[in-house]
Amino acid sequence: MHSGNGGRLLVLALALLPAVAAAGPVAGEVVDLRGEIAEDLYVAGRSVTFDGRAAGDVLAAGRDVRVAGTVAGDVMAAGERVEIAAAVADDARLAGRDVRVAGSVGDGLLAAGETVILSAGAEVGGRAWLAGRRIELSGDLARGVRAAGETVIVSGRVTGDAEFAAGRVEVRAGAEITGNLVVRGPEPPRVEPGARIGGRVEHLPGESPAEVSASPSLAALPWLFAPALAVAGGLWLLLAPGFAAAAARTARTQTGLSLALGLALLATPPLVAVLLMATVVGALAGLVLFALYPVMVLVGGLNGALSLGGLVLARLRRGDAGGGIRFVALLTGIVALALLAWIPLLGGLLVLAIAVTGLGALGLSAWSARAGGAAPPAAPDVV
Repeated sequence: MHSGNGGRLLVLALALLPAVAAAGPVAGEVVDLRGEIAEDLYVAGRSVTFDGRAAGDVLAAGRDVRVAGTVAGDVMAAGERVEIAAAVADDARLAGRDVRVAGSVGDGLLAAGETVILSAGAEVGGRAWLAGRRIELSGDLARGVRAAGETVIVSGRVTGDAEFAAGRVEVRAGAEITGNLVVRGPEPPRVEPGARIGGRVEHLPGESPAEVSASPSLAALPWLFAPALAVAGGLWLLLAPGFAAAAARTARTQTGLSLALGLALLATPPLVAVLLMATVVGALAGLVLFALYPVMVLVGGLNGALSLGGLVLARLRRGDAGGGIRFVALLTGIVALALLAWIPLLGGLLVLAIAVTGLGALGLSAWSARAGGAAPPAAPDVV
């Protein structure tokens, strides 16, 4: 992220451009892009707005993210508040505290947040997978929906089946579900008079995801801090692109060793720092180690997200390695971690394992670079 004079100059330059022919990674305090984007757009900032026509994908991260206009490819966005008011031709993958879809999504919708809202008039052409504390569905879902949360409210139209794992489900008057309504949770769904359900209504008694989650706060962390993680990861990719790519490959090619070393790196530095600070000679070194420890853990987690995102993109065959695709992989990994964290019990452990593996891979890559050894062989993926 740019700050100070550099950030203001970048914002001024963007404001003076009537149209953008092509865009690589763009960052700034406030980023407001309009006009034509001939290629993919990767953008991060405190406040990010895109209202134009993008010929490729749009990938955005910030505290406040709003995507409007038209997007010919996918939209992937992470932020504290995320709003999609665009006509998106393909998929949308969204993570944030408050996520709102007010436009149209041509294919699948994948969204996680504290609140996830599909506004009246919004349309989703493909399958929808949603996770959040409160989920409101007022738009039109053309191929069914699966959602997990504390409260799910349906007041729009669902073509196909609606499957919910939730503490409370309300189907309000005027809503329509053409297929089956299946609810897993402590209470049967409340279906108001005037609501129409074409198939069966089935209640499978059980606890809601919020009640069985071993650590709900951990589930909230990935998407709550998604903007900061995206910006920090973008800076890391800009400062050390080669090392970042090598460390991500190491996490995939030497997963077991990376996990073992990551556990050691997670536990050992604080103990060493305390021992050093107990001595007069090593006090300063202990303070430095203590200060660097959070940075090391953060970069390790980012490496885990980058590695996971690269693996996902490889399965989707989304292109060759490069600075832009690495940022795409990073955002993909952050969103994937956010969604994994919502899996009851197992999700938190998976997120921790991926982050620790990323930390260990950093150590292995740093050791290899210091020893002058060859980098791990490139895996057949994008990062």
